[in-house]
Amino acid sequence: MRIWGMLIAVVLGLVAPAFAAAAQDAGSLRATEATTPEMLALDARASTAIEAQDWVEVEATLRLLLPLELVAYGPDDPRVSASHSWMATAIRLQGRPIADYEGHLRERLRIAEAHLADRDSLGAARAQLAYALAETDRPAEAVPLFEGAIEILSARSPVDADLLTVRNSLADALSATDRKPEALVQLRAVLDAVKDGDDASIRAAAANRLAVRLYELSRYAEAEPVYRVELDARTAAGGADAPHAATAAYWLAETLKRLEREAETEPLLARILEMEGEASGPQRLLTDDQVARSAVNLGILRHRAGRIAEAEAPFRTAVALRRREPVTPSLLFPPVSWLGLTLRNLDRPAEAEPVLVEAVRLAGVVHGENDPAVAVQLFNLGSTYMDQYKYIDGLRILRRAVTIDDAVDAPNIRTIELLGTALNRTGLYQEAETVRRRALGMRLAEEPANPVATGRARLNLAGTLYAQERYIEAEAIQQQALRDADNARVRADGLTDLAMTTHNLGRTAAAEDLFRDALAATEQAYGASDPATAGAMLRLGQTLGARGDWARADPLLARAAEIATASNDRILLANAHLALGAAFSDSGRSDRAMEHLALALRIRRELFGGGHPDTVNVVRRLALEMVERGQYAEAERYLRSLVEVRERGFGPNHPQTADALQELALAIFMQDRFEEAIPLMRRALAIMETDDDPRSRIRFGTNLGVTMIRAEQPDQALVVLRAAARLLLERVGGQATGQDGRSDLNGLRYLFRNSVRAAWDASMPLETGPL
Repeated sequence: MRIWGMLIAVVLGLVAPAFAAAAQDAGSLRATEATTPEMLALDARASTAIEAQDWVEVEATLRLLLPLELVAYGPDDPRVSASHSWMATAIRLQGRPIADYEGHLRERLRIAEAHLADRDSLGAARAQLAYALAETDRPAEAVPLFEGAIEILSARSPVDADLLTVRNSLADALSATDRKPEALVQLRAVLDAVKDGDDASIRAAAANRLAVRLYELSRYAEAEPVYRVELDARTAAGGADAPHAATAAYWLAETLKRLEREAETEPLLARILEMEGEASGPQRLLTDDQVARSAVNLGILRHRAGRIAEAEAPFRTAVALRRREPVTPSLLFPPVSWLGLTLRNLDRPAEAEPVLVEAVRLAGVVHGENDPAVAVQLFNLGSTYMDQYKYIDGLRILRRAVTIDDAVDAPNIRTIELLGTALNRTGLYQEAETVRRRALGMRLAEEPANPVATGRARLNLAGTLYAQERYIEAEAIQQQALRDADNARVRADGLTDLAMTTHNLGRTAAAEDLFRDALAATEQAYGASDPATAGAMLRLGQTLGARGDWARADPLLARAAEIATASNDRILLANAHLALGAAFSDSGRSDRAMEHLALALRIRRELFGGGHPDTVNVVRRLALEMVERGQYAEAERYLRSLVEVRERGFGPNHPQTADALQELALAIFMQDRFEEAIPLMRRALAIMETDDDPRSRIRFGTNLGVTMIRAEQPDQALVVLRAAARLLLERVGGQATGQDGRSDLNGLRYLFRNSVRAAWDASMPLETGPL
């Protein structure tokens, strides 16, 4: 066999196609008298080595053959050209530098140019040299050679394999020389030639090459339909093309995102996860990061569309992929954050908590501990703590979030509002008032105005004032909220709050009417069987029960418990029992009160544990009911545990701890153990010395003074009671006005008058007598 010429193999999608040989019969040698037996033998030996791909042998044989051919045929003979071509191929395929074989390629081209009538040989010579130059990072030199080859090959069919391969290679060379728009012309020609063909694999490869170049040039609108052609072709081809379908889907999704048509990417992203989940090893062509990115994007789309449950799985997939070594915090942070938020929105805060703790840590690593991005994660974590009634943890986290935001003068109103709630829940009412006034001011300054959020902010502030027994101020703000309310739920909640305030101002009949209006509004706004409606029923029922009107109270309270049971809302059920206990206690039906309080305590212990603030509040109410019943020793046991819980949860110097100490002292006082009660009362009074609101100091001082009188310490009692009296006079004559001041004065005047008189009398010598 004699080797004659060289054709270009069709390997679409490869940057540097391989070269194939065209073998011809020995008869095609056009042997002359100069062709010696030695030359024929060497030719046959070279052909055998080429077929065996023994390139060392090919080179060695051709080094012997070429000098003989040059003498026999002359330097311009096509047979010499063929040997140069195979010599270059042999050297190249041994991995040697182009400098070792470029001369052979250029000699082949020179000979072909001397025989212009042989167009195929000229095209092949140009292409072979162009491939070699392109492979060795000399694309600028390769471009004109490829163009020359195409000029010749264009005479063939548009689907000619050699033509398509050279067009692809020319496109690569043009791209490498920063002439990408010109490369598109060649790639479009290739795709147009094969798009109606039967070979889906070739169609997919051609579409991929064109789509990639269009994407690189930011011509996304043009890239989109081409990526779709690739995806359809990969799917149709199956087999080895199937793994490439995920890649096509990925880049189509990225293209749609660039076109701001992200909603259309969801089916593509779901398909990517499905395909990549089934693939393994070499079948997986996308990187872990690309699959994770697709999973995050899919989760975000579903989350934002309100399909929260469907978002969880993609986020978990992304987290798992990005936990693989080496872990990069900046890549792990987004899916962790989204997963935590998703779990919280699915009402699974206990699962969300550790995920969001990690999100806070990662945000600090990625952005810095004091970056606003950390504050966002702290808000999410703080919300999760609040969802679990972990108010102290929530308070700690939210304080930090607000501090970070304020440091960069970028306050987040939602964080501030939630901080106000945390402060209120932990009994820090004065700080809560400051925070909630700030939140209201921010809402009032918003443009455009948000009436619903502003109404909520007013009610929140009023709630804090109510907790401080500043009912007149609370009432004014609640009435303002109702005047501005154009939202049914804000109105319903506002009516409920106003009713409670009115009741505490002693306007019982007006309060009952408001509670009825609140119930009607709540039922209309939330629905007849909603827990909010049950809450309104509880309040009205409790009010009626406190007045002894059980004929009307019982059905309301029973219906509230019914709704709580039907909705499987155990928190609401505990609240219902607590309200029933309070109502029965207020009406003097202590046995029934104890029964319901015990049920409320059992449910809250099961839900939250014994040390939770909401459980502790029931313990407190139950213990105070025991005091009313004269069960002082049993009440003392409960109240001692309450002090321990408050100290552990709030700290030794918190107002909540002071209240617990005062109540424990009451139980001990009632057992005539005055000397034991006094240190507890002193400690409670000392804690409240730093509190701006004097009312606790007035009450605690009065209690301590009375206890000292009973303990036969009248001189010390007189000092304490005089201090309390001064505070009361300052309050009544100073900031306290109207009903607020009268309530303080009427509630304490008699006690002070008699307590101070008693202390004075006891402290004076008998012969002098009272002054």
